[in-house]
Amino acid sequence: MKKYLSKLILIFIMLFGATTIHAQNSADETQRMEELGQMMGKMQEQIKANPNMTPQEQKMLMMQMMNQSQTGQSMLQKQKEQMPKILKLLKINRACLGKADTKSDAKACEKESKKLAKKLGIEEDFHDEDEENFVWNENEKKQSLADMDEGIKHIEHSLPCIKKANTMSDMMQCSQSQ
Repeated sequence: MKKYLSKLILIFIMLFGATTIHAQNSADETQRMEELGQMMGKMQEQIKANPNMTPQEQKMLMMQMMNQSQTGQSMLQKQKEQMPKILKLLKINRACLGKADTKSDAKACEKESKKLAKKLGIEEDFHDEDEENFVWNENEKKQSLADMDEGIKHIEHSLPCIKKANTMSDMMQCSQSQ
């Protein structure tokens, strides 16, 4: 039971961590952490009360609590707002990188993507490449474009479902239904 509980706690922290990291201020962060702590406490109580709970039942319990939480609803709304923006950014960046034959071309694409991300309000999700280790050659280009195509395909497939999602469980199902 401890093994499953540890995994659930880790999943819980990962799911709520993104929202907590990007909290608008320390009051929001404190509130989210308190809510997370309360949910984890309730979940532990229920698991202790039913030590024969299967891992699937524990997962369902976690999702139920997350669906009822303010933090879960906040994460859902953020995903609904940002996924179309991320898709737009990916497509524009993919088109630019498709034409980039040199490292400086790829860097120019990165700068343009960063500007667009800021304009779209998703700059906190935009990560710079490590300058020292940045490589751009035919193989890297081919792999990067393939990865981007896969990401674009995944988001395009999931987006209609995400827009209809009413809970975090619904949203998670969107990603799994490929």
